[in-house]
This record gives sequence, structure tokens and C-alpha cells, in this order.
Amino acid sequence: MSLPLQGPNTALALLRDLGYNLSVSNNSLLRVHDVPYLNSKGDIARGVIAFPIAENNGQYSLCGDHCAYFYPETPYQYSGGVLSFVIGTNEQFDIPGIGLAPVRISRKPVSPVGSNRATLREYQSIEEKVMRYTEYIQAPAQAKDSSVSCQTGRTAPDMNYSGPFLIPDSASSRVGIGYLNHLFEDQNVGIIGLGGTGSYILDLIAKTYTPEIHLYDADTFQSHNAFRSPGAVSPQEIEVNEPKVVRYARLYSAMRHGIIAHDQYASSDCKDQLARLTFVFIAVDNDLVRRELAHILEEVHVPFIDVGIFASVICTDGIRSLTSRVRTTIWSEGKPQPLPISAARSMEDDYSSNIQIAELNALNAAFAVMRWKKYIGYYTDNDVDRASYYQSNIHALMADYYEN
Repeated sequence: MSLPLQGPNTALALLRDLGYNLSVSNNSLLRVHDVPYLNSKGDIARGVIAFPIAENNGQYSLCGDHCAYFYPETPYQYSGGVLSFVIGTNEQFDIPGIGLAPVRISRKPVSPVGSNRATLREYQSIEEKVMRYTEYIQAPAQAKDSSVSCQTGRTAPDMNYSGPFLIPDSASSRVGIGYLNHLFEDQNVGIIGLGGTGSYILDLIAKTYTPEIHLYDADTFQSHNAFRSPGAVSPQEIEVNEPKVVRYARLYSAMRHGIIAHDQYASSDCKDQLARLTFVFIAVDNDLVRRELAHILEEVHVPFIDVGIFASVICTDGIRSLTSRVRTTIWSEGKPQPLPISAARSMEDDYSSNIQIAELNALNAAFAVMRWKKYIGYYTDNDVDRASYYQSNIHALMADYYEN
């Protein structure tokens, strides 16, 4: 079969004109429906081929490697046995609206006839990839019944996207873990404190499907914040003295909805607001405030993570350097152990004097967000730790676990 010409906005339209039943999930995953195949019993069935695509200004193109995924089961040859290019995998690939594909299919095309020698190459277009993989998979079914074809002329509806993002989430679709995104859909998260660690927490959570992210801080964004927060800041931005929460809500609104700024310090005055959240991150550097917030959240039964960084200068053989510790503590309902709130900092804690340590802020945020994702089921949580501590001088991570 000859390939249609590749051109702007034509890939899917031309394939549909040829009778292929296509749909696109989230502008980032192409699904080819009604593909006939032979199952392990030798019966003809129909399945779905899926692979990631990229969208830019309404134009689709290939992305990722030459592989694709097939649902709902392994396709077989007419003579029996699994098709040679089918790879079984334990890493199931999520096809939104369809299910988890249990197999990966991997077959590169061969250079055109007339070449000096047959060589494998990459697919040149979406059309070629769709046509070749459907030919490979449906050939055994057509050997049994020549009337079957994937070119049914039917049209499956594209999935309407209703999440918080203004751009397609091609990251999840490329690796087939979109099915985990539903874990965020009932989460309304609060971040108290938008300094170094809090700003990195926001940067990470903003890339999840969490519908609402509430920001609490009454400070303005100043020059020292620029050295321990994501991204780059111009001198003109510093001069504005913009409230931190307003600035971050504005920045991340370019990517998504649902960033809600509260230009205030979180306290008992906003207990009712906090009670409506499903999870809170406490990222403040005042121990008295931290303790007060912890008790408020306990009272309203909202789970939370409390983060902290400790740094001090040491002198060894006349050489001065920093030693540091990063702490991540979680509290949730039903865990009777005493909450390990940190002790007050000592006078030797140099971090209280605003030393700029962006990597510790980023590390603290990453530990906190990963612990939250373990809590909601995104990551496996076999040990259920209540606190973890990273120490830079020995490059070690230690944890406290709930008692059985």
C-alpha cells in the first residue's frame, strides 16, 4: 500500500479518509481501533494499537521510539505461536479510555526496495507507523479470513480533556503511567510557606493532576528568594516587591489552572480554609509557627508533611565547610505515635541566617513530594516511614518507622 503524502494537519485526516478508526487521547497518544488479530486459540478478535505522538500548533508528528503497544492480549501467528515482534512486559502501558496494554510491539521498517542492502530504519511518519503495524498484526487474521480489515471506516470519539493543564501531558502518555493520574484528582493541597523548599514543592506538585494548590505566605519576593527557588529572576522582577503567592500563582498559571494565592500567614484564623484541604505541606522556618500549624491540622484531621533544613559551619584542619541535614516528617489520622516535631534550632544553625542552599531546598522538596505520593498510593510504600533524615556529611538517608 502506498503511503499518503506527509503534510501539515494531514496525518490523521488522511488515515481516517482511508478508513482507519483513530482517536487521540489528550493530544499525546494515538489509538488505532478495530485492528483484527488472532488470539491464542486461533480466533479472530479486534484490538487497539497505541503509541505517543506530539502536537504542536495543531500539527501531529511522531515522538518517542519505533515501538507501540497492543491491547487487550498477545497477538498470534496463523501457524500458532506469538508474533515474533511482540514483547511481553510486566510494565503495562496505560491507554486512556481503553485499559492497560500487556504487550509492547517492536518492529522497525526496512529500507525501500532498490537500496544497496536491506537495512532497518526509523518510521518516517505517523501514517507509515500506523499502516505497517496494522499490516503486521492483521496479516494472520487475514490469512484465516481475507475479508477482515482494520479499515472499518468507523470513528471513535477523541477523549475530551478536563484536567488542570493548558498543555497536553505528553510525559505520562509516553511512558504509559497515565492511569496513576487519577490518584491526584481528589487532592486539594496546601503549601504553607513559599520560601526555598516551599517554592520547589509547588514546582513539583504543579506538574501533577491536583485540581487545586493553595499557597499561604504574606512575604514579598526579594533578591534572596531568587537564589533558592526554581527558574531565573530578572532585576526588574525583584524591584516590583510582588507578594510571593501572587507571583507564583501568576507564573504557574501559564501552564495550568487551580493555583490559588492566599496573601497571608496561615494561622488559626484560617482554620476553616485549611479544614477543606486534603493535604498540607508545612515549609516554614519558625518552630513555634510550625508547632501551631501542626496542632491546627491535627484538630481538623488534615494530614500533613513538615519539612526542615539544618545547616552549620564546621572547621576541620583550618578548613571551613557546611554540614547539613534535611528532614521530612509526615502525620496522618490513625497513627497513634507521638508526632516527631523537630526541636528548636540552636544558635549554631546557620540556615536561620538565610544561607542560600538551593540544592538542599530542592532535595527537601523532592523528599516531601515523594512521601506525599507514597501516602496517596502513587509510589509503593512498604515500610511506611513517619520521618526521614538525609545527612550530607555522610551522604546517608535514615528513617523512623511507625511501630507495629
